Amino acid sequence: TGVSVKQIIRDNPLPIIVTSPTIPYEKSSSVLIAFDGTFASSRALHMAILVGVLKGKEVHIAYVNPDEKEAKDVIESAVKLCANHGIKAKGHPLTSSEKPANALLKLSEEIE
Repeated sequence: TGVSVKQIIRDNPLPIIVTSPTIPYEKSSSVLIAFDGTFASSRALHMAILVGVLKGKEVHIAYVNPDEKEAKDVIESAVKLCANHGIKAKGHPLTSSEKPANALLKLSEEIE
């Protein structure tokens, strides 16, 4: 019915995992998760863990915030959540005032 991905993401209260029709870097062993500590991001992380998306992957979790302490606290909670489910994750508290998308793109290039 012509519903766009943007509409689905904006209007859906459930966790959503979005990929392209073909998975970029399908053979990559790394996954980058943007996590902001909200209930929605926590549910999405739980869902990714439960459906097995992170199994066997090198998991990186990032949060962009100008406040270093807040960034570290939020990342710590996400890393602990993964550890509670047997997934080792590396946290990336990105202390920055730039747009989160830009900081995340830089990090994604670094970790490939």
